[in-house]
Amino acid sequence: MENIILTTSQLTKQYKKTLANDNVTLQLPAGEIIGFVGENGSGKTTLLRMLTGIAFPTSGSVSFTHKDIRIGAMVESPAFFSNLSAGDNIRFQARLCGCDEKEALKTLETVGLADTGSKRVRNFSLGMKQRLGIAMALLNAPDLLILDEPTNGLDPQGIVDLRGLLERLAYEKHITLLVSSHILSELSQLATYYIFINHGVIVETVRADELRRRFGKTVTVVTETPGAAEKFDRLLAEDAVTGVSANGNSYTLKGPFDYNKLFSAVSTLDVSSFETREQTLETYYLHLKGGAV
Repeated sequence: MENIILTTSQLTKQYKKTLANDNVTLQLPAGEIIGFVGENGSGKTTLLRMLTGIAFPTSGSVSFTHKDIRIGAMVESPAFFSNLSAGDNIRFQARLCGCDEKEALKTLETVGLADTGSKRVRNFSLGMKQRLGIAMALLNAPDLLILDEPTNGLDPQGIVDLRGLLERLAYEKHITLLVSSHILSELSQLATYYIFINHGVIVETVRADELRRRFGKTVTVVTETPGAAEKFDRLLAEDAVTGVSANGNSYTLKGPFDYNKLFSAVSTLDVSSFETREQTLETYYLHLKGGAV
């Protein structure tokens, strides 16, 4: 049984006529980078707000495995004093939360902002502001850090830098991360565990390594050659492919493949189209929610 840091039980949030979250029951495994996947309006941010105590559930509960577990979060745009430096912002926030100021300033080292000196936050890049927000979320030395769309608006280099920071927090500081992001290609390089949500309902939780085993390439062959279906069925029987589906004259074969047998069979056909495609985190989510793959 994996170590669990947080559990929700039938967590529900109703806004007048809108059901944002519907009986969400899940467990967050400790020591993981948890990717939280769902489109706009799927209930992600509402659930994160309830986990952090910013919003209260209509019904259900949130509980931690141990009473001394600390949580940090950047769920909404962090509030800064734009005319102050990063250090002054951290000192002020430390006073509010009763944290030691010297220890608090170390969070700037953690996020790579220790050398910003007296530079005012209003002159920071968006990436620097995101890192300052994370520094503030780290003030109470959290065991669980919740981040909602931390890469929003960042350029490619900023996204790479933020990924490196989050990996250091997870693997060097041993912080469990719950990260919501629309940039699924980036999330797939970071997450070790996934939660998928659609219309306020958790549709699946799965480890990243298990999900990668499910991913695979597909080959779509369009041919009018008589007997093509029998050839592809024979490939399936010989374990040269792991799946075959047909739509008229279009045949989709699922890998992993025995390429020698596959190409040998296809070479005997009059092929008008041959297309390969590899499943991604995005296409997997679309499949889960019933969209086109």
